[in-house]
Amino acid sequence: MFRTFPIRVAGLQAGPLSDEISWERLQEESHSPGPLHEYTRVTHKLRRLGGFDRSAAGAAARLNRPTRIAVNFLDYLDFKNRGASDWVALTPAAKNFIAAVEETCAAKALYLGTGPRLLDNIQRATAGPGAERVLARAGAKPVSL
Repeated sequence: MFRTFPIRVAGLQAGPLSDEISWERLQEESHSPGPLHEYTRVTHKLRRLGGFDRSAAGAAARLNRPTRIAVNFLDYLDFKNRGASDWVALTPAAKNFIAAVEETCAAKALYLGTGPRLLDNIQRATAGPGAERVLARAGAKPVSL
């Protein structure tokens, strides 16, 4: 599972974070109409936020050898992705990000998170050689790509 913008708990004891950015910068770059913040569950401290580290993702994939991956917080790339329930609704930037993660990890991103709600996701599944379909929210009909 990969996040578009990895997080760490507050303080440097949580370890390094590549290309650390502020939540305000993320809000501006994603065009979110409201503030974006994440807090730790127990201490309620503001989490640290960083840019996607392709090198770290590749190292994790080489060690774990996933057959499929999940990419969450596509709405942090662009607020237009929030709540998207099928592949065609994603922005070109989100599709390019997913393709780059798939290339880095040598695995297909089958689970895509598009927002904070449990229903804010896209499930992609391979339906045979070269055939791909998107399974949107539970009960939705498959849509061809």
